[in-house]
Parts: sequence; structure tokens; C-alpha cells
Amino acid sequence: MRSFKAVVFTLLVLSATSVLATDRASAIEGFLPQPKTGTLGGGMTTFSTITKTAITCTKMDNSTITFEKDHHATGTLEFLGCKSLGVALNSLGSKKEEVFVKALVLVCLAAGKSLFGITIETDEDLHLEIPALGVLLDVNGRAIGQILTAGKAEAFTVDFTGKEGKQEPSKCKDEEGVGKEQTLTLEQNHSTKPEAASLNIEAGSLKFTGIVELMNA
Repeated sequence: MRSFKAVVFTLLVLSATSVLATDRASAIEGFLPQPKTGTLGGGMTTFSTITKTAITCTKMDNSTITFEKDHHATGTLEFLGCKSLGVALNSLGSKKEEVFVKALVLVCLAAGKSLFGITIETDEDLHLEIPALGVLLDVNGRAIGQILTAGKAEAFTVDFTGKEGKQEPSKCKDEEGVGKEQTLTLEQNHSTKPEAASLNIEAGSLKFTGIVELMNA
């Protein structure tokens, strides 16, 4: 009898483990069929810190990202018309009011307005300068937004809502179910303590050349 009970118990454990594994696998999210490329864009963009230091750009230009998986892409995002403290700001070495961000883009699971979220993470140190003031800024980390369009579409609304260092949502689960937190920071002249920062993009969007579906795989 004990042997029979042990077998039953083992089967129940294996069954439960299988269900958990299935649930974990179903947490993988992305666009199907897997797109080759997509275009991220948006209107007025504001990057601000907890002490209200702000960078504003008139728009995020349509920037191509390349998908390596259905939930993961890379690319260089371009922001135009950038200023801070009322004067021109640019990527270090650039002669225009523009900022280039080499980024990793990941579809994730976020609570709030939509089941799905998206993260933009700097793939390398982002060095900015305000030439007129001789100020250097270093930006690093991850910003989290929400994908408000559900189901099948060619264009998805992407909502990055942040102010003075606080982002909503502040956490998003990746393909392994690990909670990725907002980690965006700004440091001035390589000498100050990095400040918590946030990203706000008006009319953010992610567009494709054909219809794809946002779903759990």
C-alpha cells in the first residue's frame, strides 16, 4: 500500500511540475510571425531625473530595430531637436541637436493598462554633451513602457510614461519570468552620484510592414 501511495505521490509531483513548466513556457511573449524589422518612433521625448534635471527632444525619429527573436530586437534609436537647460544637447561628438542610443529592445509582461510591456536598454554607455555649457552627461540603464494595442496589427501604440525619475510601470517580466526593473540613471561630468531617471515619449509607436500578432508563445 505504501508503495502504491508513493507511486501516486510521485505522479502528482511530476504532473504539477509539468504544469508549472508549461505555465513558465507560456510566459514567453513576442510578435508572431517573427518580424525581421520594426520601426520605433514618437513625438516629444522628455528624460528627467529625481532632481528635475531634464533633457527634451522634439521627437524620436523613425528608428529601425532588427528582431533576433520574436521578443528581442536591437537597433540605434535617434532623437532629434534635443536640449537641456534651454541650450542644445547632443551625443558626444555630434554637431547637431541629436542623440543616438544603441539599444536592446525586449517585449515583456507588465501589469497595468496592458498585459504586454516593452523595455529599451542602453547597449553601451550613452555619452551626451551640452557644448555651450561644457557639461557632459552619462546615461545608462533600462526604461519600461506599455504596449497598449492588443492582438493583430501593423502598428502598435507604445506608452512610455515617466516623470522626475519615476516610471510607470516600474517592473516588467522577461522571457524567463524574471522581473526587470527600471534602472535608468544620469551622471554629470563623471563626478556626481548617478540620479534615478525616467523616460516620457508622446505618441510612441512600433510599426511593421505587415500584420503581426502580439501574444504569449
